[in-house]
Amino acid sequence: MQKIQSGGNARYMQKLGIVRNMINQQESGSTRDQMVMDELCSLLKRGCTLEEFKNAAQEFMTQEESDAPDIDNEFFSLIGLQGWSAIHSACSQNNTEVVEYLVNKRRVNPNLRGKDNWSPLEIAIQSGFFQLANLLLDDKRTQVNQVNSDMRGSALHLAAKSGYLPICQILLLKNVDLSIRDSNGLLAKQVTSNPQVKNLIEKYEEQRGKPQAQADAATIIYEEIKEEYEEDDEGTAALVTGGRRSMHHDSPKDASGGAVVTALATSMMSGGPNSPMI
Repeated sequence: MQKIQSGGNARYMQKLGIVRNMINQQESGSTRDQMVMDELCSLLKRGCTLEEFKNAAQEFMTQEESDAPDIDNEFFSLIGLQGWSAIHSACSQNNTEVVEYLVNKRRVNPNLRGKDNWSPLEIAIQSGFFQLANLLLDDKRTQVNQVNSDMRGSALHLAAKSGYLPICQILLLKNVDLSIRDSNGLLAKQVTSNPQVKNLIEKYEEQRGKPQAQADAATIIYEEIKEEYEEDDEGTAALVTGGRRSMHHDSPKDASGGAVVTALATSMMSGGPNSPMI
């Protein structure tokens, strides 16, 4: 995640005040709130921190009119005019800090659907953000079997098609429905080109309904994958794909300490195959 430079941040916060005044002069009610959400999404795409996000929200929602809405939890679940909410934009930038704040403190629905029915979990999975997907799956409200698009299929379809073994593993541990088919009538195990993913799903199919000892063995496999994924060089995370490590990282750092934009995330943000344009 790229943090806004301190000097540019002060200027941007000043710009937020100007934009807020423009919005207040032109719009009111729900349309105004949607415009505010669009601006917050724009700030998130710039790589803001949690404090910068909270300050910007407060800046926008502070106005002199007596009918100004209070900044409450309901506002943070609002979908902007561009079709996205703050949680979608935060997920697209792998901003786990903001996502955790939204789902835990502001009670934003983790199943909230944005443009083309993309959910936060789908965005995290499509981008290959393991830590973020795990965070969302830890929320008991997350509907792991929710199908928002027949073309995309289930969350497991997205992970399997992209070959994300660790993400497939955590989805399977959440007792994902293996019988869901996409618009082509294919199961998740049939859309992957990664033999490890296919074998993993098939093993879980065999284990379900068997003694607990076998399920425990599967959990051990998961812990090995998770440890390998989370403890790569200098705290970066590498996916194991097709028996080899890929160059994709969850949030790698360059020599200057800034975040490196991954090729996958860049592809997603530029409109990769079946990816949301946020």
